[in-house]
Amino acid sequence: MGEREDLSEMYRTLAVHPGFRVSRLRRHTGGSPALLRLGRLIKQARLLRRGAEFAGQATLLDCRARLDPPGRLILDLQWHCPRTRPQWWVFVHFLDSRGEIRFQGDHRLEEGDPDELGFLELRRIISPPSDARGEFRIRLGVWTPDQGIHLSLTRCRGWGREAPGWCHNAVLLGSIWLGG
Repeated sequence: MGEREDLSEMYRTLAVHPGFRVSRLRRHTGGSPALLRLGRLIKQARLLRRGAEFAGQATLLDCRARLDPPGRLILDLQWHCPRTRPQWWVFVHFLDSRGEIRFQGDHRLEEGDPDELGFLELRRIISPPSDARGEFRIRLGVWTPDQGIHLSLTRCRGWGREAPGWCHNAVLLGSIWLGG
């Protein structure tokens, strides 16, 4: 069952409850509590399949990586994060076969605006070094650089979890191959 069918099924389930109504989505301006509750419900349903929740406040639901020649790597990230914090940064590490960071795609989580349900879509365009060849694992987490603290990984499903160490609150999203 695809994502659209999942949401249609969720809509049919919610529609039988008294007081349920559909409203148009618009950019997040503080949001109604009812819409944010609906967003959390959708997030919970999607987390049954795959996702990574950081400190119970920011949830990565999807990450798609693709190459866009010449020499660009595009990451499309989908988050559920009703409230972003300016101090939150996403670290994205590209690890070589020895587990060493070869290049990064770090960025602020607040670069986008969540919609009224609390969903946020971010696109990162990364230029790997010209000598980067081979397979690279993608590691992602959320941290506050000012405090030097990684947000705890409170839930993780469908992706690998980083081994204990300085980056233990991160997820492993898979690999990407840079040819040559």
